Amino acid sequence: MKHDVLVLRESKTDDILAFVNKYKEVIIKPANGACGVGIYKIKNDKEAIDKLIARLKKGENLIMEQLIVQHPEMARMNPTSVNTIRVITMVDRNGDTHIINTSAKFGGSENCISNTLSGGISCHINSETGIVDHPGYDKHGEDYVMHPVSKVIIPGFQIPNWSGVCDFAIQLSKEVPTGRYIGWDIVITENGYDVLEGNIHPGQDFQRSDKTGRWNLIKRFI
Repeated sequence: MKHDVLVLRESKTDDILAFVNKYKEVIIKPANGACGVGIYKIKNDKEAIDKLIARLKKGENLIMEQLIVQHPEMARMNPTSVNTIRVITMVDRNGDTHIINTSAKFGGSENCISNTLSGGISCHINSETGIVDHPGYDKHGEDYVMHPVSKVIIPGFQIPNWSGVCDFAIQLSKEVPTGRYIGWDIVITENGYDVLEGNIHPGQDFQRSDKTGRWNLIKRFI
């Protein structure tokens, strides 16, 4: 993880103020959340910070993160969300890592969330070429050939700097070898790669992205 993170229940008010003052605009996330629920941005604004402090005093467990600046080509699909690459890795019985699936998650509206269950659009990526090879889809099962906001055509979209994405995911898998089956949410930046999180339950809906089951692949590595 290459961006700054602050666990707010472990932080003093001065630390929170300094973090917001440093980055001017930050992301707030529920520490125990999932599916993009409850994520929002705040700026260095007294009213927004006062509301945040009030939530903390009520016992909420929140995380504050520095905004990640994504690669301009990823922003072209949707500039309001940090659009991520989900790479699912599996470590086999010998300790070797295998890529099970790769897909892109783009925000589907003008908010800051790309998670599919919170309104985002997922689409399958050819793991060899980094090219999106199927239409996107949302949580309702609706397909998208064109992004509803940016109007960029989804099938055929070339993910930038693809050559290192899968290598980065494999590197991450070595950091947590006991987590044998993890879905990594990776952000492509202009100068490399960052990771938002690793999901120990990455879901099975990714198989819809190319309408291909993965059981025969996965059971080889169990």
